[in-house]
Amino acid sequence: MSSPPLPPPSICNRTWKDAWEAVAEKIYEKKGVDHLENIVNVRSVFEKEGELLSPLVERCPGFVTILSFILENKFGYRVRHVEMTVKMTD
Repeated sequence: MSSPPLPPPSICNRTWKDAWEAVAEKIYEKKGVDHLENIVNVRSVFEKEGELLSPLVERCPGFVTILSFILENKFGYRVRHVEMTVKMTD
């Protein structure tokens, strides 16, 4: 008995991309006000979507923490006063 035929690669890629987009939307919807709240929210999504995200966590175990800071959109950088006459390339 043979196995069912595989779908064309473009369908597999589309399904894969849709799955990643759905996870990204879930993470962004649960975005909190600080990185500590984001860590809890991101971990819950990563646990629910473990099959899809486990290779990512294996490659970068600190990814949840990194993502939580990205969602907070604060990195602790400060900018000095910049004159309006300074070119962007400077």
